[in-house]
Amino acid sequence: MTQSEDHIPRSETPFAGRPVLNWKWMLFAGIVYLIGAFVAFLNPFIASLLAQSLIAAAFLIGGIAAIWMAFRNEDGTTGGRIIGAVTGLLAVIFAIALWTNPLAGLVSLTITVAALFFALGVMRIWLGFRMRERKGWGWIVASGAVTLALAVLIFVALPAASLSILGLLLGVELAFAGAAHIATALTARSDEAR
Repeated sequence: MTQSEDHIPRSETPFAGRPVLNWKWMLFAGIVYLIGAFVAFLNPFIASLLAQSLIAAAFLIGGIAAIWMAFRNEDGTTGGRIIGAVTGLLAVIFAIALWTNPLAGLVSLTITVAALFFALGVMRIWLGFRMRERKGWGWIVASGAVTLALAVLIFVALPAASLSILGLLLGVELAFAGAAHIATALTARSDEAR
């Protein structure tokens, strides 16, 4: 005996057992991304410095946490504790160097961001292809492809453009990520309304 797809119990649908996409949070994230993109486009140099300051703060907090854990860890080996403390100290020194000489740190940070964009692009493309059964998956793949292209653009423009390109590319990345999130959210909302 066969049933039409309209009468298949919810537990037997192709998406059974998968978490439901919360389109409202996805839409909210997309709007936040677009606001961030607008701010970055207004002043790319300040956006570059702001991104550098936030990354320096992350290194500082991570370094302090690594040092604290190295001294706090009574179960670890002496060598492991020393390596943890040295790694934490290097992270703290890197954070201080970024804050004390931000212009010199922009080039190394720009290279780091290019590597990050490359990884994000690959991850988004992979995630998009994993979502092929959902409508709107192509937006995620397109967003990943743009992020990969931005990574290549950063490497090509070094070192001369490192003062402003980081902020501009951050704005472009946020704009495409925001557009992809909003498109996916609106697609999920229309599917939910049916």
